[in-house]
Amino acid sequence: MKAALLYGPKDIRVEEVPAPEISEDEVLVRVKACGICAADLRLYMGIGGLWKPKYPITLGHEVSGVVEKAGSKVAQFKPGDRVAVDMLIRCGKCTYCLRGRDNLCENRKPLPGGFAEYTKAPPTNIFKIPNHLTFEEAALAEPLACCINSIQKLSIEDQSTVLIIGAGPMGLMHLQLLKALKKVKVIVSEILEERLKVAAKLGADQLINPTKQDLQEEVMKETKGNGVDAVIVAVGSKEAIQQAINVAAKT
Repeated sequence: MKAALLYGPKDIRVEEVPAPEISEDEVLVRVKACGICAADLRLYMGIGGLWKPKYPITLGHEVSGVVEKAGSKVAQFKPGDRVAVDMLIRCGKCTYCLRGRDNLCENRKPLPGGFAEYTKAPPTNIFKIPNHLTFEEAALAEPLACCINSIQKLSIEDQSTVLIIGAGPMGLMHLQLLKALKKVKVIVSEILEERLKVAAKLGADQLINPTKQDLQEEVMKETKGNGVDAVIVAVGSKEAIQQAINVAAKT
């Protein structure tokens, strides 16, 4: 099969490699779509943070596809099933897993990356998708799940005012979820005008461009000096974190 292998910073090569072999309790998935996450970009640029990859590595963890083959002990999936794949195996036994925070699992292992024609996974990491979803839409299941998780952890109440800093894909998904699930006022701060226009179409109640307006001043004016009830920082910036602290209401 073809796969895009990262050999080092800015060194990615499409090569022929063996397709993954599955055991009796695994599933082989033919990849139909795979998103490019900011984490993939950071690894490509050589700024991967705490995780140091062992090269070469196949990136891609926002995956959807079709079941190609199921192991003999797998009963819930069959060839042809349309699926999304969770590309990280957790141990289920460490302190974080037992606390329900398995995204921080101390023994997590990535599955073969989605920048390839095939990947494999245990059935616990595979989820059927409805026919009306495109594979491109289904590949967003992983980042969308991250947004749902963050909103649940914030425990946002109806009639709250929420500030989203950053109107990239994650910020806009947070916006859509908040508007679909809650009766809240949403302020969006973003430096790119084209993204602010998209946020407006998706229901943002107030738009702020911090390169043209004073974010703290505008938020305090809108909230009568109280600050916002919750802030979602959807951009990797120290300045954004400080801005969030400055405009947050008392808790």
